[in-house]
Amino acid sequence: LQKKNLITEESLTEKMVIVKKNDTFSKIIDHFFEDNNLKNIIISEINKEYNLKNLAIGQKIFFYKNRNNNQIVKINLPINFTTDIVLKLESNKVHLTKEKIKTRKEINSLEFTISSSLYEDGINAGVPLSILTDAIRLYSFDIDFQRDIQKNTKFEVSYQVLFNAKRSSITYGNIEYINLK
Repeated sequence: LQKKNLITEESLTEKMVIVKKNDTFSKIIDHFFEDNNLKNIIISEINKEYNLKNLAIGQKIFFYKNRNNNQIVKINLPINFTTDIVLKLESNKVHLTKEKIKTRKEINSLEFTISSSLYEDGINAGVPLSILTDAIRLYSFDIDFQRDIQKNTKFEVSYQVLFNAKRSSITYGNIEYINLK
């Protein structure tokens, strides 16, 4: 019996590429692969599950190189906060899987007193910008910010915080509760 070379996570080195303006996936993988046929197979496989035209500036793509032979054996393309496309490459064959990432949800609550403006005091109190702008947008139909919000008005907000342990990242979900008093 011949033992197959097993590739373990420890035998891989990770190279992260951040998508920049005018980058295409094809242009990005040119640095890692010389074989145009393999590049076309990779692009074709990904396009079955994800439109590569939707790559966003700042999006991260992870390439994993086998330390023993210096070849790329795995590509990880996070397509949203909870899903990754994983390509495993072995001898010009590409195996694509979609991987659901476990996330943890918590509810965060903050209360602060408005002394200058809802926006400025919210930022100073540590309210995430996306939550603060949602709160302002929600209140913009009911409140005249210059007349109805006075100095010493209290603002309370509770919102979802989602943690993605695999990428050590967080995102903010919906506002659960909001109150001005």
